[in-house]
Amino acid sequence: MTTTYDYGTKVIEFNKHNDEELQALVAKKEGQYFSRSEGLHYKGLAAFIDFNRNKPLKESLIDMEEFTQQGYKIHMVDYRPLLFTCTLRKTDAMIAAELPKLAEQARAEYAELRYASNIAETQRQMEFTIARRAREQAEAKAAADAKHKADEEAFALADLLKAYAPKGKAK
Repeated sequence: MTTTYDYGTKVIEFNKHNDEELQALVAKKEGQYFSRSEGLHYKGLAAFIDFNRNKPLKESLIDMEEFTQQGYKIHMVDYRPLLFTCTLRKTDAMIAAELPKLAEQARAEYAELRYASNIAETQRQMEFTIARRAREQAEAKAAADAKHKADEEAFALADLLKAYAPKGKAK
């Protein structure tokens, strides 16, 4: 599934693509890939698989033999009565096939994170612009109010001077 991110119409690309950030995310994903193990039927990506059986050791080992024949390597084993736990490492071919998928997932996640960051930054910048415009409008209104008040005062003073001006002597 390819998602396209539309920059330039409603979202500004403030945070440009950075290969170093992308490579850091890929390295982080690879580190997680090699450090965790998942269940046998887990659909995600991990280098190790958890193999658990609630059977006697002999039956558990017979079940595990199928995986070792497929190329899985035994990484760690723990046995308690009727509980056999083993961590298997996938084959090198499986890991080599999954690493490009992992890198693709990291690229998609990076694009999504960058787009979300750009949406947030666009919103933040819009709020700055709106606040600046509101300040400019408030300043213009204050200046207009001050001019209007000064005009009204000048008119009132002129009206008072006219009304109370000394009258000239009649002849």
